[in-house]
Amino acid sequence: MNATTKIVLVTFLLLISTSIVSAQQLRFTSSNGDAIWTLDYRMANKILGDDTWGYDYNFSFNDGCAYSWTKFLGEIYNSHKGTWKWYSPDAKIYSINSYVQDAPIDGYYETINAWCCLPIRGRIPTSLAGKWRVDFYLDSQFAFTEDFYIV
Repeated sequence: MNATTKIVLVTFLLLISTSIVSAQQLRFTSSNGDAIWTLDYRMANKILGDDTWGYDYNFSFNDGCAYSWTKFLGEIYNSHKGTWKWYSPDAKIYSINSYVQDAPIDGYYETINAWCCLPIRGRIPTSLAGKWRVDFYLDSQFAFTEDFYIV
């Protein structure tokens, strides 16, 4: 094995170990016993089906919405509540939105995709340019923060 191959291998192993540590930090055990991991989260300017379209952290006054999207994995047998707290550039809560994923009728869910929209075009955010923030909570437990810009 030459030096270049060794460097690539070590770099790859470090990336994997970093990903594993990050995934463990985003593990939730709900009060009803479901173990859930956050697989991914991001800001986007469109949502199509269960995926994001237009992965973005910079939005204009012409964008319809800034979407916060997340994907969870686990053996999910029960209902769960996702809550988004949107903060304007002055660090004040602008809006709070919630979504309840009902318990599956048969069996369990392996993954859940959840998203929320902050309307921009024609709304108050067009007069509040700057750095915004959204905090996401799963069953009242903090999950992640995303910073984004409306310019």
